Amino acid sequence: RQQIEDEQVSEYNGISMDLESAAADFADQIKQVLSMGIEWPQVARISELAVSNIQQLAVDFLQNQEACCGPAVEEFEAQNARAAASKAAICEARRHVRRHEQAFAQAARRFTEV
Repeated sequence: RQQIEDEQVSEYNGISMDLESAAADFADQIKQVLSMGIEWPQVARISELAVSNIQQLAVDFLQNQEACCGPAVEEFEAQNARAAASKAAICEARRHVRRHEQAFAQAARRFTEV
């Protein structure tokens, strides 16, 4: 389990670095464009493209996580359902044993009274 967590942390760090790099590139582009005296409509188009790239990185990350984690979540839910069913069966078995214990104790009292 620790190995899986370490791999996930490593992957998240890589994605974080990709997003930070994309954001830094965007900031550099804007500084460069503004220093060149480019008109605001062009700056807006460049900004929109850069933000779209960052958004696509985030969407790709989320889709990848969903693809990776989806089966694990389904397995977790299936295990959780089996655990709940087992817990219910155990509780029923305990009640059954308790009823037999009480019936036996009652029969033993009657036997000793005679």
